[in-house]
Amino acid sequence: MIRRIILISWICFILLQAPKWVKTTDIAPITANEVKNATVGIVEAHASNLAPVNPSTLAQGDLIQVVFGDKADEARKVAKCESNMNPLAHNKKTDDRGIFQINYKTWHKVFGDVNYFDYDTNVKLAKQIYDRSGNWNPWRSSNKCHHLTN
Repeated sequence: MIRRIILISWICFILLQAPKWVKTTDIAPITANEVKNATVGIVEAHASNLAPVNPSTLAQGDLIQVVFGDKADEARKVAKCESNMNPLAHNKKTDDRGIFQINYKTWHKVFGDVNYFDYDTNVKLAKQIYDRSGNWNPWRSSNKCHHLTN
């Protein structure tokens, strides 16, 4: 357990110290196998057990509650299905980015070149997308997981 805490602390320190010239798009999320190998059997790694590696977002659930209000539980389901609550998730095939897997090719025309991997930004953009559609249909590709779209 102590090795796991040290490893997570070290990763957080490195992420905070990353030079400004490193683009977030260049940083791939840590995979379950990498965590399993790094912890040498201390923790059985599985995607559903991985916590997001972003020290500035320790109160992630609180922001979703504040931004989505009475839809917060549904929003958490969608984020869990889309990225397993990982703000650094990136589907390189579709260019979906961040905790809500917002499609860059579609939404940068609306929101511009903001940091889609920033947790706070991604949650707020997801709320704007939800408000525009009035439902979870923009996330219908993960409906088999969250069951919130028609």
